[in-house]
Amino acid sequence: MTVLIWLVLLAGAWLLLGPKTMMTHLRSFMPGTSGSLKGEWVGHMDIVGLDNPFHQAISKEAVIRFRLSTTNFFLGNYGGTGEITIAGEPAQTIHIGKLSIEERPGEGQHYRTSITVHPRRSGQDDALSGFFAGTFNAGESLSIHRDDTDGYEMKGVLHKGTDDDYTNLVQQMKKQ
Repeated sequence: MTVLIWLVLLAGAWLLLGPKTMMTHLRSFMPGTSGSLKGEWVGHMDIVGLDNPFHQAISKEAVIRFRLSTTNFFLGNYGGTGEITIAGEPAQTIHIGKLSIEERPGEGQHYRTSITVHPRRSGQDDALSGFFAGTFNAGESLSIHRDDTDGYEMKGVLHKGTDDDYTNLVQQMKKQ
């Protein structure tokens, strides 16, 4: 009897939402594939700006990783946590919030999101946290750049990766 109820509910959702939308929602519960936004992202970022409180110009490399999962499949939002390691500094935990894809005809898939460093450094300006944007090339890469005027200018390209890929990139950055 329970199976019959589930089948009726699934059939009702299929008819209400339509096959394409229903499959999109069902996929949100599955692990990410190489062509999806879900999963582990790893890459390099370049950071340029003024270091407060001394206003000295800085130019540093960083390695970033984060795992995206569906936070709201009805709105198509993704989010997650990760880590950023800036050259010469210890790794910091980051939070990715409300990343959603917007299809732009002729321009591809664009997104906006926020990145917040946790825990925030007490008594210091947080020049890393802010709004970011970029382009998602399914199965290839995720470009990212700072989308506000506060803090450092930051940009980079990420690819699907693993914890080992992140560790290797951090080790390579430390050797330079």
